[in-house]
Amino acid sequence: MEPIVLVGLFLVVPTIVIGAAFLVHQDAKRLGMDDYDRWFGIVVLTGGTGLLLYLLERDDHEAEQTVPADAEFPLPGATVGEEGSESNE
Repeated sequence: MEPIVLVGLFLVVPTIVIGAAFLVHQDAKRLGMDDYDRWFGIVVLTGGTGLLLYLLERDDHEAEQTVPADAEFPLPGATVGEEGSESNE
């Protein structure tokens, strides 16, 4: 392989991994996960494997979020929260 190709690979691949880790960090923070810094480190250290693990954990975290009490059709298995449960009698 040419040296310029090797230099390119050593610059491009880490840039993509760090960019993906930054996006994971921002997404986990937006979702309210407590360990968003840990996910940044996991994705940086493991690359694509950490990204896949995050996506699986993200789905679990979204599924655990509560549904408002006034939801007409809550999803099966969702816990109904106390939001909007005041009665107007």
